[in-house]
Parts: sequence; structure tokens; C-alpha cells
Amino acid sequence: MRPTEALSEMKQKMSPKKMANRSLLPTLNTAYYEFTKYTLNRFGDLGDDGMLAAIINLKHKFPDTTISLQPRDGDVPFCLFLQTQLMSRALAQTKQAAEIVFMDSITNLDQLNSTLTTFHTWTPAGAIPIGLAITESQTIPDYEQGK
Repeated sequence: MRPTEALSEMKQKMSPKKMANRSLLPTLNTAYYEFTKYTLNRFGDLGDDGMLAAIINLKHKFPDTTISLQPRDGDVPFCLFLQTQLMSRALAQTKQAAEIVFMDSITNLDQLNSTLTTFHTWTPAGAIPIGLAITESQTIPDYEQGK
């Protein structure tokens, strides 16, 4: 349960007098702060060495998958690009793949508010996925990191 949902549920069960007491019903910022501390303590840091180790493990587990990682480094944003063997083959064997690419993004998927972008090309049978990118946001520099 996320902090917003937890606070909403708590409000439904409290009288108005108890809602004014911040020790019983914290502010949204306090709830998010405590939630972040709890997840960091329970699952570890998602943005540093733990994530890097998990991605390196994926590279060894799936050697046929292209995994390109640009870790966050100062002003350089985080970017992870994935292309499976099937996606590579579709890209190589589809003539129009170099000419027309469709992108679709979904944001706020995790605690880091990452963006998942799928890349597709068209065929007479429909869209074919040719790559995935996970970035910090939807800016041009974020996408350029996954070349």
C-alpha cells in the first residue's frame, strides 16, 4: 500500500478531532518520508550498487540480450536499454524498421519514478517491438544515453 492510500484509509477510520493530531495522522510529506525510509531499510538502495549488480547479473543470465547501461553520473542521467534476440532479428529483417519507429512511454513505475519506453516498428501484421529503454525522465538527453 502506498502512502496516499494508507492516509486515505486512516482518514476514513478517524474522527475529525483525531485527524487534527499529526502524531495520529501524519502529513503526506511525512508519510512519504517514512515510506522511503522503510523501503530503503527493507529492500536496499535501488539506485546504486544493488541495481548495478542486478543488471550485471541479467547480462550473465541472458547473454543473447543486448543490455546497455549508463549509470547516473553527475549530470549524466540513468539509462538502461534492452534488446532481446527476437527484437534484434525483427529489426534486421524488417526493411521499414530503419525508417519508422513508434515510441510509447509509461512513467512512475517504481520508487525512482522511472520511465519505461517501448520502441516498435510497423509491419502488415501489426507492430513489432524492437527495443525497451528505462530512463529517469522523457527528455532527449535521457533517450540519447541508450544508443
